[in-house]
Amino acid sequence: MSQLRVKTFSKFSSDLIKSFFYLVSTGVDGIAEDRGEIVVEGPDPMLGIGEALELVGELIDNERLPLTGNDKTSKHYKRILECVGSPLDAPSSDLFVKASKNLSNVVECGDVEPLALMKTEFYEESRTPHFQGEVEGKVDVLGTILTFAGYVTWRLGRSSREGFSVVVTPLTPWTMGSGIGDVIVNYKRNKVKLPESAGIPWAFSLWLAVHLPLDSPVMVYHVKEGQRISVSGGYFSDLKRIREGLNKTFTGNWENYLEDVLRYSLSKDSPKEAITFVQKLYETVNGALRKEELAFRGLRDYAGLIARESGKENEVVRAIGRLASLISVE
Repeated sequence: MSQLRVKTFSKFSSDLIKSFFYLVSTGVDGIAEDRGEIVVEGPDPMLGIGEALELVGELIDNERLPLTGNDKTSKHYKRILECVGSPLDAPSSDLFVKASKNLSNVVECGDVEPLALMKTEFYEESRTPHFQGEVEGKVDVLGTILTFAGYVTWRLGRSSREGFSVVVTPLTPWTMGSGIGDVIVNYKRNKVKLPESAGIPWAFSLWLAVHLPLDSPVMVYHVKEGQRISVSGGYFSDLKRIREGLNKTFTGNWENYLEDVLRYSLSKDSPKEAITFVQKLYETVNGALRKEELAFRGLRDYAGLIARESGKENEVVRAIGRLASLISVE
């Protein structure tokens, strides 16, 4: 049995490192936290981490790393690149592919000062559940690379309306073969596109439950990337419970119809009909509103549209009506 200890710098960094481990499929039996470190145990942790880092390099293609201008020119970032053998102008995926092949060297590289991503919860403009104020400290090169690997793996995309990136971290304790890693791998390989808006938690949670069908609750973070990196939001979402609630609410092939309604509610314009219906749907899924009431609301508006015969199609109401017709009412 081998043990590897990885230094973290913050709660956010620790959560990202643990999220990375959902990609590990061999060589690790368990991970735990111990006084600012992630303790990895198993027959060959280096093998499992190396294979997972190579997978990250494949998944992210040419996605940008969350680096500030100061990060890119800092001696600490340059030292990290030197440790893995990656040129400064190489694509972002090269960092993880080279790290996977030079992991022994990475482990021996020692400590560097944390980059901006690892310090988000210490910035005054951040609004995370873990905000602590400014502190000082160092992190090892491996911890930095795994933090970045967890971030780019679980960064779902960028909201064009609000201008932030959406990052989720699963909250289910890591176990080998949980299937959580397979879900995010499929999401990345399918190149799922984030809706225009992701700023309404209850509407976006429904979207997540469809497109990221995890059997795990998650934390959802809104991260502003740029000259500074700050977390502007963080909330809990139980995707398994929401998915189960949707399956109990609807019958038949409802996913595409729900996608249509969510697309309207999470658009830049956000029509009030879609927002109202999706809010009531979220209440229904969580047991706060009866299915019959939801069906009545959706079909009533649709029937009103048909009765008016306005000549101008209201695609939002039509989409709601199609979805409401699939509500399972006994």
